[in-house]
Order: sequence, then structure tokens, then C-alpha cells
Amino acid sequence: MSKINVGIQVWRGGTQYTGYNPQLKISSCGDTVKEARNNTVEAIQAFIETASEMGTLSDILSEAGFEYDDGWKSPKVILNVKVALSLESLCQ
Repeated sequence: MSKINVGIQVWRGGTQYTGYNPQLKISSCGDTVKEARNNTVEAIQAFIETASEMGTLSDILSEAGFEYDDGWKSPKVILNVKVALSLESLCQ
């Protein structure tokens, strides 16, 4: 069975947690970190299965930065950083 590695970010918003995969731009949520992560994994898996059935998986993975070399390789994260932006001039 072929596998790919994907990253999932999870953050809290109010009472919910959101899981997000930036490579494929897929998200889901849950009441706990674990539930958000698991729901996001399920959403990614369903997306991949549907794309495979439609015959578009290779195109989607290529466009998302994955490379095929004896199996799909996920894109390498070059930078992951938070920046603070001023909203002062916008909130008057």
C-alpha cells in the first residue's frame, strides 16, 4: 500500500479545535485536539479516495507540491512562522 505524509496544524477557536492540512487545504474540527486531528485525517483520506476514484489524484498531488519518485513525497516546509501585523490604522 502506498502512503503519503501530510502535516496537520491544530488550533483552538472558542470552544472548538480546528485541524488544517496546508498542502491540500483541507480542514475539519472537533471538541478536543485529538478529535480535530482525527477528523482532519478522515477528511484528507476521504478527499484522497475520491480524487483517486475520479482519476485526478496525481494532478492534485503534483499541484500541491508533492513529487513522485518511487512513491509520493510531501513538500518540505521551508518556513513556518507567526508574524504580528498592526491593525491600528484599520480599527479607527
